[in-house]
Amino acid sequence: MLFLLDIGREQILNRDLCKFIIQAMNNFPTSETLQYHGCAALWTAATNEEIKDKIVTQNGINAIMKAMENFPDSDIVQYYGYVGLLKLCSSKQLKCDDMNRLKKLITIAAEKNSVQPLVETLFTVLGSNK
Repeated sequence: MLFLLDIGREQILNRDLCKFIIQAMNNFPTSETLQYHGCAALWTAATNEEIKDKIVTQNGINAIMKAMENFPDSDIVQYYGYVGLLKLCSSKQLKCDDMNRLKKLITIAAEKNSVQPLVETLFTVLGSNK
Protein backbone atom coordinates (compact mmCIF):
# COMPACT_ATOMS: atom_id res chain seq x y z
CA MET A 1 0.00 0.00 0.00
CA LEU A 2 2.98 2.27 0.08
CA PHE A 3 2.21 2.83 -3.60
CA LEU A 4 0.65 6.07 -2.35
CA LEU A 5 4.14 7.55 -2.32
CA ASP A 6 4.18 7.35 -6.11
CA ILE A 7 0.87 9.03 -6.90
CA GLY A 8 -0.30 12.58 -6.42
CA ARG A 9 -2.47 13.81 -3.58
CA GLU A 10 -5.17 14.82 -6.07
CA GLN A 11 -5.34 11.26 -7.36
CA ILE A 12 -5.77 10.00 -3.79
CA LEU A 13 -8.86 12.17 -3.44
CA ASN A 14 -10.21 11.51 -6.93
CA ARG A 15 -9.87 7.75 -6.66
CA ASP A 16 -11.05 7.70 -3.05
CA LEU A 17 -8.16 5.37 -2.23
CA CYS A 18 -8.38 5.98 1.50
CA LYS A 19 -11.86 4.47 1.53
CA PHE A 20 -10.54 1.25 -0.01
CA ILE A 21 -7.60 1.09 2.39
CA ILE A 22 -9.92 1.49 5.38
CA GLN A 23 -12.29 -1.15 3.98
CA ALA A 24 -9.39 -3.57 3.54
CA MET A 25 -8.25 -2.93 7.11
CA ASN A 26 -11.78 -3.61 8.37
CA ASN A 27 -12.21 -6.71 6.22
CA PHE A 28 -8.92 -8.33 7.24
CA PRO A 29 -8.40 -7.39 10.91
CA THR A 30 -6.20 -10.43 11.64
CA SER A 31 -3.62 -9.70 8.93
CA GLU A 32 -0.71 -7.95 10.61
CA THR A 33 0.90 -7.18 7.25
CA LEU A 34 -2.23 -5.57 5.86
CA GLN A 35 -2.77 -3.60 9.07
CA TYR A 36 0.70 -2.08 9.13
CA HIS A 37 0.57 -1.32 5.41
CA GLY A 38 -2.88 0.22 5.91
CA CYS A 39 -1.68 2.40 8.79
CA ALA A 40 1.39 3.42 6.78
CA ALA A 41 -0.72 4.23 3.71
CA LEU A 42 -3.14 6.40 5.70
CA TRP A 43 -0.19 8.18 7.32
CA THR A 44 1.33 8.77 3.88
CA ALA A 45 -1.96 10.00 2.42
CA ALA A 46 -2.81 12.40 5.26
CA THR A 47 -0.91 15.34 3.81
CA ASN A 48 -3.53 18.07 3.81
CA GLU A 49 -6.72 18.93 5.65
CA GLU A 50 -9.01 17.74 2.84
CA ILE A 51 -7.51 14.26 2.82
CA LYS A 52 -7.32 14.16 6.63
CA ASP A 53 -11.01 15.07 6.83
CA LYS A 54 -11.84 12.30 4.36
CA ILE A 55 -9.88 9.75 6.39
CA VAL A 56 -11.58 10.87 9.60
CA THR A 57 -15.11 10.82 8.15
CA GLN A 58 -14.51 7.36 6.69
CA ASN A 59 -13.57 6.06 10.16
CA GLY A 60 -9.86 5.89 9.47
CA ILE A 61 -9.03 6.74 13.09
CA ASN A 62 -11.09 3.77 14.21
CA ALA A 63 -9.37 1.48 11.69
CA ILE A 64 -5.93 2.57 12.90
CA MET A 65 -6.82 2.19 16.57
CA LYS A 66 -8.39 -1.22 15.94
CA ALA A 67 -5.17 -2.34 14.23
CA MET A 68 -3.17 -1.13 17.23
CA GLU A 69 -5.54 -2.90 19.62
CA ASN A 70 -5.38 -6.14 17.63
CA PHE A 71 -1.56 -6.11 17.43
CA PRO A 72 -0.32 -4.59 20.70
CA ASP A 73 2.99 -6.48 20.46
CA SER A 74 3.74 -5.54 16.86
CA ASP A 75 6.23 -2.69 16.85
CA ILE A 76 5.59 -1.97 13.17
CA VAL A 77 1.79 -1.73 13.57
CA GLN A 78 2.25 0.42 16.68
CA TYR A 79 4.75 2.69 14.93
CA TYR A 80 2.67 3.31 11.81
CA GLY A 81 -0.46 3.57 13.92
CA TYR A 82 1.09 6.30 16.06
CA VAL A 83 2.52 8.30 13.17
CA GLY A 84 -0.83 8.07 11.39
CA LEU A 85 -2.68 9.21 14.48
CA LEU A 86 -0.21 12.06 14.98
CA LYS A 87 -1.15 13.45 11.59
CA LEU A 88 -4.86 12.90 12.11
CA CYS A 89 -4.91 14.29 15.66
CA SER A 90 -3.78 17.60 14.27
CA SER A 91 -7.11 17.79 12.45
CA LYS A 92 -8.76 18.20 15.90
CA GLN A 93 -11.65 15.94 14.93
CA LEU A 94 -11.23 13.24 17.52
CA LYS A 95 -14.42 12.31 19.32
CA CYS A 96 -14.52 11.69 23.06
CA ASP A 97 -14.71 7.90 22.56
CA ASP A 98 -11.69 8.05 20.26
CA MET A 99 -9.78 10.04 22.87
CA ASN A 100 -10.49 7.44 25.57
CA ARG A 101 -9.38 4.56 23.33
CA LEU A 102 -6.29 6.49 22.30
CA LYS A 103 -5.33 7.22 25.90
CA LYS A 104 -5.64 3.50 26.68
CA LEU A 105 -3.39 2.61 23.73
CA ILE A 106 -0.86 5.21 24.84
CA THR A 107 -0.85 3.80 28.36
CA ILE A 108 -0.23 0.27 27.06
CA ALA A 109 2.62 1.46 24.83
CA ALA A 110 4.15 3.49 27.64
CA GLU A 111 4.13 0.46 29.93
CA LYS A 112 5.97 -1.56 27.29
CA ASN A 113 8.37 1.30 26.52
CA SER A 114 7.58 0.74 22.85
CA VAL A 115 7.75 3.70 20.50
CA GLN A 116 8.33 5.93 23.53
CA PRO A 117 9.27 9.14 21.64
CA LEU A 118 6.07 8.87 19.60
CA VAL A 119 3.99 8.32 22.73
CA GLU A 120 5.43 11.46 24.30
CA THR A 121 4.77 13.45 21.12
CA LEU A 122 1.21 12.14 20.94
CA PHE A 123 0.60 13.19 24.56
CA THR A 124 1.82 16.68 23.63
CA VAL A 125 -0.47 16.84 20.59
CA LEU A 126 -3.45 15.62 22.58
CA GLY A 127 -2.76 18.19 25.27
CA SER A 128 -2.79 20.97 22.69
CA ASN A 129 -6.15 19.82 21.25
CA LYS A 130 -8.11 20.37 24.47
